[in-house]
Order: sequence, then structure tokens, then C-alpha cells
Amino acid sequence: ETEGLDDLTALAEVISLDLKDLMKKYLDRCDFDFYSFFDMCAGHTVCPETELQSFTHQLFFPERYGGSEGMILVHMKSCDGEAVYKECVFEKQPFCDPVAALSEDWAEYRERRTHDCIETGRSECNVLLQVVSTPYVFEDIILGVEYGMALSTVATMLAFVVLFAMLRNVRQLALVTANILCAITATIALMYPIAAFVMPVVVTAPPMLVAVALAMSIDYSLFLLSRFNQERALGRPHHRALGVALFTAGHTIAVSGATLALCFCTMLALPTSTITSMALGNAIAVCMSVVVTLTLTPTTLLAAPRFYTSSRKYGLSLDDTPFGSPGLAAQAALPSRAAPDAPSKGDVAAAGSSGLPIGAAVGVSDA
Repeated sequence: ETEGLDDLTALAEVISLDLKDLMKKYLDRCDFDFYSFFDMCAGHTVCPETELQSFTHQLFFPERYGGSEGMILVHMKSCDGEAVYKECVFEKQPFCDPVAALSEDWAEYRERRTHDCIETGRSECNVLLQVVSTPYVFEDIILGVEYGMALSTVATMLAFVVLFAMLRNVRQLALVTANILCAITATIALMYPIAAFVMPVVVTAPPMLVAVALAMSIDYSLFLLSRFNQERALGRPHHRALGVALFTAGHTIAVSGATLALCFCTMLALPTSTITSMALGNAIAVCMSVVVTLTLTPTTLLAAPRFYTSSRKYGLSLDDTPFGSPGLAAQAALPSRAAPDAPSKGDVAAAGSSGLPIGAAVGVSDA
């Protein structure tokens, strides 16, 4: 990129030749293509006009830049007989070492040239160089994804602290964990064939849909379990309490999920795969969170109602487990086992009148 009204083609010719010389040491290991418009006229007093020159001028000098900015491209196709791909630098593949070395060489050339220009003040100093490497851009994206997943992990821990403060039952936290895992697994299972056969999915879509499924599963589980616990506190049996929770909180969850999924689906109208892949993944994540919360949670509560409603010691006891005693609710439902009282004289008279032998009745009374 030039500063002022200088001719970029003339100023960048030396730079293009220098960069081409840096590529020579990789000829024995790599197969690559070097694209540069700037040195096409090297050695000519008057640059010949050719169709190739016209094409490359349009390629490297878009009209909106007015000839003040251009590109020098290197396409690394293979090294050591292995095809180069964008993840190879991040994965530290040995055959991809020349790609990383080339980026470092060009960066060192840029710094060295900037330092020399400051000391000499040559006209070429008006050209600003920027080195962009696709593998390093992809590496930065991967690091950003890992950083986002780390933030999601920290946020999950804080969310479970809030859940415990609201539910006060560790067993119900295990139920929320099952909802999260099922929602994420179902979302990824649906997105895989879409990514393989329908549309390209950007690398930022998976962590985004995981975060959405995580957040919605926690939120919706809190709605449903909180209302269920409130109804149980009022003395309703577990099946009645669950029915009320599904009728009230379940309706709220369904409407909320449908609204949010619809909002994500409207983003599919944008003509870019970066947005559409993330929007579709997020919509599927919301739908799966709603389905799992409204199916897995009620089913599990009905399958083991006493286990998930036993809150003694915040659910950390062995009550209602194969290793512990029945909980308080189960004990209240057991029949009384008090010793029978001794029969009275009235009981003996009733027994005699019912057709029992008098001797048997008298014998019981004397005993």
C-alpha cells in the first residue's frame, strides 16, 4: 500500500523480486505458485501490454483501490509430498514446517526493510507491507475457539452454583447435567449430516451451538424444576405437581424456545455461510434443549419420584437408594406396626355372639 500519489507498481518491483528470492530455498521441498504483478516488466524499458498483464492488474488492483494497493500471493500446494492444508501449522505437522518458516521469513523481511528505510529514507519506504498467512489466521481462530470454550466452562460452574442455590438438591443437579449432555449430543448429531452434505459450517459454529444448548438447558431446567418443587412444597403428590409444572412452566419454555428458534431462523436469509451455519446450529440447539427438557425431565421424575424429591442434607444422603433407608416421604406412607392391644371383655362378648365356642371365648378372656 502506498502513501500519497506514488506509483505502487514501480516501487514494489524490488520488493517482489526480494520475496521471490526468499522462496528459492523452499524449491527442493515444496511445490508452490508465486503470483506477482509488480515484477512482470522487470528488465523492460517499456512494459509490454499483454492480456495476462491486464488480467493480473484487475486481480491485484481492484478498482476501489485505484492502483494504490495490491497483493503478492504465494500458494503452497504441497511439501515433502504431502498436501498442505490450513490446519497443518496449528497441528505442527513436520511437512508443514516450510509454511511456518516462510511466514517468519516474510515477517523478518518486513521488519528489516522498515528498519533500513528509516535509516536511508529511500523512495521505496512509501510502500507499507502487511504479511497475512492463512494457516496463522486459522490458528488464531482455533485459539479464539478454545478461549471461548474455556469461558463457557467457567460460566457453567457459576450457573451450577446458582442452580444449587435455587433447587437445594444435588440430585436434581444431576438431572440438569443429563439434560445438558443430551441436548448437546442431539444437536451435534443433527448438525453433522448438514455439515457433510448440505452446507459448509464455519469453525466458530460448534462452540456457539454448544454454548446455546448449555445456556438454554440450564435455563429451562431451572424453570421446570423450580415450579415442580413449589408444587411439592404445597403438599401435592408428585404426579399432580409435575402436571402443574408442565402446564405452566412447560408452556413458558415452549413459547420461549419457539420464539428464539424463529429469530435464529430469520438469519438464514443472509447470503453468507458464516452467519447461516451459526444461525442453523443455534436454532437446532434451542429446539433440542426444549425437547429434552420437556421429555427427559418429566420421564425421569416419574420413574424415580422419591429419589429426586428427597432433599435431606441437600440430596447428599443415601435416602431412597439401594444403600440407604427410605426417605421421610416413604416412611410416612408405610403402615403402622404398633403391637396389638389385649382384647377386652367387650371383645370377648362380640366373639361369643359371632358363633365362636363359649369355651374358646372364656379361655381367651381368662388368659
